[in-house]
Amino acid sequence: MKLPKLQWQIFAAYSGIILLLLVGLQFYLHPNLRRSLLDQKLQILEREIDLLAWIMQERFPGPVPEAVAPRIVGEYGRRLQLRVTLIDPTGKVLADSELDPAALSRVENHRNRPEIVESLRSGLGSSIRFSDTIKTSMIYAAKPLQRNGVFQGWLRLAVPLTDVDRTLASIRRILVSASLAGLFLALATSLAVSRWL
Repeated sequence: MKLPKLQWQIFAAYSGIILLLLVGLQFYLHPNLRRSLLDQKLQILEREIDLLAWIMQERFPGPVPEAVAPRIVGEYGRRLQLRVTLIDPTGKVLADSELDPAALSRVENHRNRPEIVESLRSGLGSSIRFSDTIKTSMIYAAKPLQRNGVFQGWLRLAVPLTDVDRTLASIRRILVSASLAGLFLALATSLAVSRWL
């Protein structure tokens, strides 16, 4: 009668250790990994926006003409696989690669968007928030456009958080699978140890 009790005690001890490790990893790894992935996305956006701002300023001697802005922004959005937005100095959205030109008149003024406000202070703004326009959470980077000291508005790039969420969900599944494997291993170990004892 003692062997089943011993088996249970060994199994419970191993299971407790595994569960503690899983909980510890979840609370420590998940937020740190999320922060790291978001930082990587932001760094990529910042490099892309610097390059695209330079290209646009080289391509157009002045502000991008409003008549061709949707086509130009749509082209850049497709090539970069990013959401590209062109905003005039008043905050009016001139073009957005994710929106049909006909829908632009219904878009709110962007002058007070967090990334826009920050870009005026530091030259480059960023934010992570839910987009009311396309109804999804996104990472944003915004940069003021200037030529010869004349402010021409903003260029903004954005990428959805779906890639980050998918990566974190995949890691979570791996941790759960590893924990289940660990529990089976704990059961097998408890049986082997109790028989040896």
